[in-house]
Amino acid sequence: MKLRKSTKFFALCSALLLILAVLLFFFPGSICIKNISNSLLKDSNRDWPSEFKEVVISPHIEGESQSAYFYKSTSKKAKPLIVSLHSWSGDYTQADRLALLSKDKNINYIHPDFQGPNNHQDACCSSKVIDNIESAIKFAIAEAQVDTAKIYVVGASGGGYTALCMYMKSQLPVAKFSAWASITDLEQWYYESLERNNSYHKDIIDCTGQTSNRLDSRAARLRSPLFFPSDTHTSKASKLYLYAGIEDGTTGSVPYIHSINFYNKLLADRQVTDSSRYVRKQEITNLSSREKLPANLGQIGQREIFLFRSHENIELTIFEGGHEILSEYALDKLLESPDSP
Repeated sequence: MKLRKSTKFFALCSALLLILAVLLFFFPGSICIKNISNSLLKDSNRDWPSEFKEVVISPHIEGESQSAYFYKSTSKKAKPLIVSLHSWSGDYTQADRLALLSKDKNINYIHPDFQGPNNHQDACCSSKVIDNIESAIKFAIAEAQVDTAKIYVVGASGGGYTALCMYMKSQLPVAKFSAWASITDLEQWYYESLERNNSYHKDIIDCTGQTSNRLDSRAARLRSPLFFPSDTHTSKASKLYLYAGIEDGTTGSVPYIHSINFYNKLLADRQVTDSSRYVRKQEITNLSSREKLPANLGQIGQREIFLFRSHENIELTIFEGGHEILSEYALDKLLESPDSP
């Protein structure tokens, strides 16, 4: 009797495994975690398609050469350039959904290394990081047919953090920046990471050059875009899109308040006196409690918008989501014409 039951159980398991194998063979993308293509795949190094060339780029000012993955549009006409920045713990080999999307649209794309993971003093928005990204942009312009009026920088998490550092420090004529789930204050994020007991607080210590486990607040601020002066050509002329998921900080590692604080900082720097342009304390409280949130603000990538603010060439969107970038939406938004709604 026991043998018969075991045989039936084994047959049932075998049938289930066979069904699963068939599904995986014919529908390899159908069994997956929801929105995995948009999520930040930490340290996920993949084989890049052959159309993307691994290149070595000399620094413009200082430091050593860096590697990057580069796609040169096959069009004879000048095309936009997407400068996609890796996440906090990643490097230029990190998988990037924007790469394939850019290739499908046949536009230029580069994925620079800019000092790799943010766990040493040459990383974390150092002068070498800014120089590396600017050198990558200049390399792409020299090697491809680039429409220099359509250079777009995009990143999420640590990439969003670096995009904002570029926005505040670079002198290059970047038309648009798209920053998702961005860290804007390393001191604040140090204590948030310490509370969550993850490794990022250790990275910040390593970035700021401390020999002990005590944070140097001044050193952290010197590497935080929230405290950079808004006096560059780029920060005044470029379009900036800030995005953060309302669940980030709960299910994710970077609370959305970082993006809100940065938006408010830029308005203060521009001496905006209209209080309705800022995100007010009560609205932040409403976001935290999920109460009294405005309705019918629209959607991005089929995600509900819970808060939207804009002033001149700056936009802030808090949406239904977590620690992620909505890659298709991000690219479409960058590529839309100035006259689009």
